[in-house]
Amino acid sequence: MNGTVADGTRAAAGGPDSSAILAAESVSVFFAAGRRSLAAVLDVSLAVHAGETVALVGESGSGKSTLALALMRARELRQGRLLFRGRDITRQRESRLEDYRRQVQMVFQDPHSSLDPRMTVGRILAEPLRAHRIGDHAQRDERIRQLLADVGLGEDVLERRPAQFSGGQRQRIAIARALALDPRLVIADEPVSALDVSVQAQIVQLLRALQREHDMAYLLVSHDLPLVHHLATRVAVMYLGRIVESGPVDEVVRRPRHPYTAALLAAAPSIDRPGGRERIVLTGSPPSPMARPTGCEFHPRCPVARDRCRTEAPVFEIVTPGRGAACFYPGELPGIDVSSTSARAEEHV
Repeated sequence: MNGTVADGTRAAAGGPDSSAILAAESVSVFFAAGRRSLAAVLDVSLAVHAGETVALVGESGSGKSTLALALMRARELRQGRLLFRGRDITRQRESRLEDYRRQVQMVFQDPHSSLDPRMTVGRILAEPLRAHRIGDHAQRDERIRQLLADVGLGEDVLERRPAQFSGGQRQRIAIARALALDPRLVIADEPVSALDVSVQAQIVQLLRALQREHDMAYLLVSHDLPLVHHLATRVAVMYLGRIVESGPVDEVVRRPRHPYTAALLAAAPSIDRPGGRERIVLTGSPPSPMARPTGCEFHPRCPVARDRCRTEAPVFEIVTPGRGAACFYPGELPGIDVSSTSARAEEHV
């Protein structure tokens, strides 16, 4: 991406974007795979500003969750840097990250595994308050009751343990824990994908209400474009560890500039857009990061790939103000109109 951030602007030469709560600049994350290294995230730049929701979208294995963990300093960077309110925290000692740990929190996909089964709800919610030395015993108790009220739970849950709750209730508890320190940014990794469909809408509405009430920003990791469309301000689409398209969510949904984005949209007929045009359908699985295709890494699955795509790698470029894509033919894909996708598409997101 050559330093291009996902809102389609460039960081000032020689200076960080101090207006962002959290920014990643040319971040790459590698994992050891035997004697080789596997690139899970490659040259990704992203910024999240106050009060907005930025979504990371892509298939399983695209690198979304790895990037989210890297932003939390839970994965080591091979290259690039992380900026918290303009301050470089890439390699700061944990002892100097207290402010960052308070202001950036995470909600995980599976509330069953993210909550300690041995602890009561009261202890789970008190833990971050004690760790950061916030308030005395009475003040912490009052804060815990307020957190439960914020997520729609009563005080009767305080002495119960996670196994005694439904999936939706456990996720409410996990959200309450993330809010305990009054963060400015919450990174939510597939926050509803492990829940029943009937419960997902309730959690989505809760997240929206909490954002308005607490003036938080969200980084939303998801494969679910309808969810992203309802919650996000901007969206960045990831494929094989790279961002291949980004922009305001309404614009990306209504006129995708990359065939991969168009294919993801084809699998989400619940998004309201005109139907009746030819759609792009993905075939096969993403290639292994250990055997990346030459040229455009999407070309083996792209139904509109040309010879150039098989030999040259497109660079992420600004297409229109605030929008970017890594495609040789953004918005002008030969033979297929990507301005909308068919409502007849199978719903498999």
